[in-house]
Amino acid sequence: MERYQQIINRVKRDARSELNSDEWNKKQFAQIFPELYFTENIERVSNPSVESFERDFKMAGIPAILTNSIDHWPAMKEWTIEKLTARFRNQSMKIGEDDDGSSVRIKLKYFAKYMKENDDDCPLNIFDSSFCEKHKLRELLADYLPLKYFSHDFYQCADSQRTPPNRWFIVGPKRSGTGIHVDPMGTSAWNALISGIKMWCLFHPKTPDYLVKPKSTEKGKHPDEAITWFTTVYNRVLSSDWPKQYPPIVGLQLPGEVMFVPSGWWHVVLNIQDTIAVTENFCDESNFERCVKKAFLSRPSFLEHWIEKLRLHYPTFYEQNQDIIQCVQKPLSYADSSSSTSSDSGDDGDQDLDEENFFQVTHKRKILPTTDVPELRRPRVN
Repeated sequence: MERYQQIINRVKRDARSELNSDEWNKKQFAQIFPELYFTENIERVSNPSVESFERDFKMAGIPAILTNSIDHWPAMKEWTIEKLTARFRNQSMKIGEDDDGSSVRIKLKYFAKYMKENDDDCPLNIFDSSFCEKHKLRELLADYLPLKYFSHDFYQCADSQRTPPNRWFIVGPKRSGTGIHVDPMGTSAWNALISGIKMWCLFHPKTPDYLVKPKSTEKGKHPDEAITWFTTVYNRVLSSDWPKQYPPIVGLQLPGEVMFVPSGWWHVVLNIQDTIAVTENFCDESNFERCVKKAFLSRPSFLEHWIEKLRLHYPTFYEQNQDIIQCVQKPLSYADSSSSTSSDSGDDGDQDLDEENFFQVTHKRKILPTTDVPELRRPRVN
């Protein structure tokens, strides 16, 4: 027990140096979990054809939850915390970064105990992108299979050493999560939930960041955590004062379901229960232009390498998209001088939204008890 506690104290200190030991559970969320009211309005689709999903969601840029798509994965049986700990108990996984940007890691046997026993307001969670590079942890790759809806990724043609991280293994205790953000480099993402429940809230890319990010007075000791967002900003989202042109998309993700997050969408995720998941970011025809633009602004050297690999591996696609590619094959001095440290601005030049582009969702799943919660709306699927 003494060694375990020493390890937990060390990783907490390294990963969240701004917190004193008594500030991890100051709000006592473990004893009184915040009530979260919502009307689910995200589109849910069961085993659609690849063509219909491509047309109605990927190319349309509409978030959705896929059901009945991963029941055949070995992970659905093998990824319990008990089985994972038995297989990988001494394997170290990333739970954060220290003040110098170095990875903070913990052995799974210690994290499993922490997940079961912690009473932190915003617990640490495993969010590891290097598992596929490690000899033992690479076994996880055999436990989940390619999804037919996301089998095409242009990043795969680039050298793996130069490609940005795009695959994560996630173990998240209840109350942990991911704060409001936009996925990097213009990528879209899928998130497959093996166990537990996640609550998602998403906003169209044109939603201003000042609306969806916590105000300075709301940040407290956990400014970037999902539970902070859901206990502050979310209350404003549900109020009658929230701008109607930026409606939220809200949904509960259940075990065996896959969330699709289109390129550019703001999203925040809270673990309602202890969860295990895997997620991947990708670039395909649906978000290629946005990915090129983001790489042009933030990673020009990678962009040069990537475009050349596209020419070699996807010559037809390369020729068909010369209008986009030629814009970035000019001297990259502009990109060097305009590099953005944030790919999460949410302002990617999308067309302005107006009320007529949204409509009321009539299909709802379970609605948590509430009064005076406004009806939520989602973008139309043409």
